[in-house]
This record gives sequence, C-alpha cells and structure tokens, in this order.
Amino acid sequence: MKLVTSDPAALQQYAAFLRDRAQHAGVASAVITVRALVALNGRTLESLADPTGDLARLEQRLLGAKDWVIPLKY
Repeated sequence: MKLVTSDPAALQQYAAFLRDRAQHAGVASAVITVRALVALNGRTLESLADPTGDLARLEQRLLGAKDWVIPLKY
C-alpha cells in the first residue's frame, strides 16, 4: 500500500473500492477513514489526509483541490 498512500487520487479510488465491497457484503453505510503519513525530501512525517473524514462519502473529482487533503508544512 506504500504507493497508494502518497497519492490522494489513489486513496480516494481505493476508498470507493472498499465502499463498493462493503455494500456488496451487505454493509449499507460503511465509514472509511485513512491515516496516511508522508515525508518530503527527508523531512519528518506529516499527515496527508484528514483522519476524521469519511472517504466513502466523497464525490470523486479528478481535477481540483481535495478538501480532505492536508497541505504539507514547509
């Protein structure tokens, strides 16, 4: 999962996949959260995504800002 955790679009796609699997298994209202940590150029780890956000409920957008992504500090 290392490659998925650094790409917000891939995280959202995987959350949609998990939501669909849960619905297929009979779970109507699955909540999918993520704890993704990233480091840029040897810096300390930082959160990439809001850990309280439910990715299963988000509308998938290919372009534009994603409200659940936390900007990295400089």
